[in-house]
Amino acid sequence: MTGKFYDRILSDKALSNQGSLVSVCDVLDAVRKQKLRKAVSCDGIAMEAIMYGGLRLTVHVSCLMCLSNLVTYRIFYAFCNDASCEM
Repeated sequence: MTGKFYDRILSDKALSNQGSLVSVCDVLDAVRKQKLRKAVSCDGIAMEAIMYGGLRLTVHVSCLMCLSNLVTYRIFYAFCNDASCEM
């Protein structure tokens, strides 16, 4: 059963090389869907700060998400291909 789970996760588009790209348009679409005047999260960043941060901030968030997805994919792939990880 565990082997099927790992196979499904590794074949998932979000963890593939093509799925790790988060475009600026993706970030803009996600930001536009957010509601205003809501409580800040545990990181203390209000949504308004991101919404009105401008294009430069949007580009940086996009780059950060791409790097985060790539690192997560590599760590997960290394974990699943570890010799001690029998499935």
